[in-house]
Amino acid sequence: MEQGNCNTKKRKYTHLKEKDRYKIEVLLQGKKSAREIAAILGRDKATIYREKERGTVSRIQSDLREKKQYRANFAQND
Repeated sequence: MEQGNCNTKKRKYTHLKEKDRYKIEVLLQGKKSAREIAAILGRDKATIYREKERGTVSRIQSDLREKKQYRANFAQND
């Protein structure tokens, strides 16, 4: 089969930029859902879920409770 006759589409994946990660952080602090964030950034909701998982860190509060929170700089370093 010739290469010109290929009928599969070439997928175009792009990495999230640092500014996109900071936008995600702000939108998550504003209680937006992953679906809403995906629509705002023009990404798939699965990308937002994976990014949220990648950048979530556990923080100890002053009353010694553990709080999980998304941090863009942590996700960017990962």
